[in-house]
Amino acid sequence: MKRFYSYRELEGAIVVNLAGEYLGVFGGMRITHMAHSPEEAVEVRVVRHRAVRNEYTDIEGLRAEIEARFNGTFRKRAAEHAVREVLGLPKDSPISHGHYIEAAKRLGIATPLKGDASYVEEAWRSYPVSRVACICGPIQGPHAPITVMVIREKEPQARPLPPADPSTLRGGKLFPDMQKLVVDVANCDVLGLAVEIVIGGGEVGLRVSRPPVLRRYINIGRLRKDLASTEFAGVVESLWRALGDEADVGDMDKVEAIVRSKVRGRSANDVLRLIHEAYIDTKTETEEAIRDVPWSRVLSIGDVVVLL
Repeated sequence: MKRFYSYRELEGAIVVNLAGEYLGVFGGMRITHMAHSPEEAVEVRVVRHRAVRNEYTDIEGLRAEIEARFNGTFRKRAAEHAVREVLGLPKDSPISHGHYIEAAKRLGIATPLKGDASYVEEAWRSYPVSRVACICGPIQGPHAPITVMVIREKEPQARPLPPADPSTLRGGKLFPDMQKLVVDVANCDVLGLAVEIVIGGGEVGLRVSRPPVLRRYINIGRLRKDLASTEFAGVVESLWRALGDEADVGDMDKVEAIVRSKVRGRSANDVLRLIHEAYIDTKTETEEAIRDVPWSRVLSIGDVVVLL
């Protein structure tokens, strides 16, 4: 049976085309005026993230430069004294960042800058649901589960994809620290990661590894045991009766509600902080699985490997 997804379940999904090329990430859905069908009226929004460098004045560096210009022999407030002297300010007047910058200009000191990077979301393109070939996954990724949406891009004229080249199997910009994802369009599944080329009788194949599925959970059983003789034994007992030995990390709202209903203020915060810092564990739900697929099923190799 075909699976359907809400926009919440698709948050962060990777979007690729049938050539395996990365298009962006799922950015939501919108409903336009009714066209020929509901599948044309509901659109998938694809967004990309652009790195932006933010620069700002390094005030501490500027203080050091000003102090160095005045021989660097002053005490901690030396830079402030120097700024007042350069700008002709009263002895006890407060010094702002703007004062440091203005004093540096008068002293001919280049303003040192600091920087960091942030990412800006940019709308890239929208596709009607009729162009969604399949939605595959999720599969365990390096940081979170990965879901892949495959789009049939509309071409001015249909052109066949070139034969998949085994030499392009390595590399890719999606996850530099891992192999390429293998997406099975025919069965709407992410099979795993492309490991290596394999051979059989007169045939080439692709070995695929499906990583183990890891589950993060709140270890209430261990928490109950460790806090049995403390002032928090009662609230932990309530947690255990409501949720059992283990609770999914997605149930943290329930955990917080129970804790805050039993203890108040700082004590509740202490229990919740303790849970976050020491009682969220990870376990393996399924082991790594290896499978081989015939190369004849490989439709394309781009940022991901697409199978038909």
